[in-house]
Amino acid sequence: MVGVMDQASMEYFHERERIEREAASNATCDTARLSHEQLADGYAALIRNVRKHGGTLSGRWSSDSPSLANIDDAIRRHNGGPF
Repeated sequence: MVGVMDQASMEYFHERERIEREAASNATCDTARLSHEQLADGYAALIRNVRKHGGTLSGRWSSDSPSLANIDDAIRRHNGGPF
């Protein structure tokens, strides 16, 4: 998969990272804090990867970041189960 990341998408991922970092700082337990930190790290890694590849989102992105490779697991833990 290769696609071009538009400015609105980049802004969305920046906002998601900010929201997850805020949620991590306000989390009431370690499990929630870790899940929010992992999600924030995943968004940050995605943004770095897009910048590194000149605005494209490559199929290689998940292997560049353990955070992104495991983002589904973090979301499931945060939500208490499968999607």
